[in-house]
Amino acid sequence: MRARLISLFAAVVLCAGAAAAGRLPIPAVVRYFPGDYFDQTGQRVLSRVVLVRWPGVPGLAARYRSGKLPPERRVGILLGGASFHDPRLLPIYIEGLADADARVRQAAAYGFQTLLGEDPPDVRRGIDEAEAAALADEVKRMAGILRVQPLVDYWLGQLASSEKPVGTLSARGRAERLRGRSLRALDRILMPEDLPEVLAAYQGAGSEEQKMMLLPLIESLTCRRFVFKPTNPRKGWGPAVYRLAVEDVDRWLAPRTDLSAGAVLQDSLAGFGMRGIDPLGPEACGVWLEVLRRGESVQWPMAGRQLYRCGGPPVKISILRPGLKRAKTRRRSLLRWYGFDNRGRRRTAKGPRHAGP
Repeated sequence: MRARLISLFAAVVLCAGAAAAGRLPIPAVVRYFPGDYFDQTGQRVLSRVVLVRWPGVPGLAARYRSGKLPPERRVGILLGGASFHDPRLLPIYIEGLADADARVRQAAAYGFQTLLGEDPPDVRRGIDEAEAAALADEVKRMAGILRVQPLVDYWLGQLASSEKPVGTLSARGRAERLRGRSLRALDRILMPEDLPEVLAAYQGAGSEEQKMMLLPLIESLTCRRFVFKPTNPRKGWGPAVYRLAVEDVDRWLAPRTDLSAGAVLQDSLAGFGMRGIDPLGPEACGVWLEVLRRGESVQWPMAGRQLYRCGGPPVKISILRPGLKRAKTRRRSLLRWYGFDNRGRRRTAKGPRHAGP
């Protein structure tokens, strides 16, 4: 199994090279943009094609600027390129907002928000020239910020600034909305190697509340559980549960000198056989499959992300709600792709199948 996973890891690179030499595959669901069907289904279908069959960020901007693309393919690249969450693509969104084609402008507005990890905007009513110009200025502003600050750090900073202020109800409401936006964006873009940035944000937090906001991210990225369900049936998920978790994280961090993702994950997943190998390298592919099969729900999101790099389907399990029904459904679909049943037992001798979105 491990040898097969490593070969799949290599196949991802080969497929990327093949796509780079040919025509970008853009699925037919793009024709349903903008609209509810694209929002609910089409974006997921497009994202899966992009993350499996497109060559990646290098060269994508050059393709867009070739001057030979019809509007429908420009729309496809603006919508699909956002799945990489890579700020290096922001210049093509500035160009897209200045496009004479109204639908290209809509795709640029939609793709810009998606690239950042935000909920996509409703662009069905169109983007007029004045709105497009104003949004282009915003894209330029974000491009300037993200030239000196990684996207993960940007959202961690936004999350820190969302600590509940003392003030009016409207101020508290704005802070809560910003917190929700920041957490959802981080859920979409975080990868295992982002652990040091999240831990640095935790250590630099100015209050216990800021540390509590980071707990689900730390649990998932470290593959360790710190928040435990109350054992007393009369007690619910009150603040005391999260204060205890913060104390546990502080005690866990205190003696550590190496906070790199590799060192932390080797310790956290030693029971799965991770010790002595690079958790982010192809030699760990078989271990991550074991984590998905036998691990706790807090470990599933990182397992799914790493298995994608090993050649698996791009099925993301939520960091924020790994134990809920939707996350469990996605885990089961991944297990089926690798030939296991819902309990993680070998089901057939057939090859892998595509998992659901």
